[in-house]
Amino acid sequence: MGGIFETISTFFFTKPHIEFRLSIIGFANAGKTTILHSLKFGDYLLSSTPTIGMNTEEISIKNVNLKVWDLSGQAKMRTTWKYYYEQVNGLVFVINSLMDG
Repeated sequence: MGGIFETISTFFFTKPHIEFRLSIIGFANAGKTTILHSLKFGDYLLSSTPTIGMNTEEISIKNVNLKVWDLSGQAKMRTTWKYYYEQVNGLVFVINSLMDG
């Protein structure tokens, strides 16, 4: 199993500069902005306000440059998600399930 991760790591980090576009989508309050800030700053955002529109960040890890769009999960904004599918190399759909009790 470690060989697979080593192969993937070798692919991404030994090639020349790689540009990768990623969209993070999910329903409101699922934790999309927390994931984005964790990737960018290495820590968790303890409190945030609802995203209106989108947040964008550029993250560089070795020779990989990530352009990440954190799209709003509010019901009115979900219709705009379709405009970001063709522009990205990857899509992360965040699901948050909280159980009380």
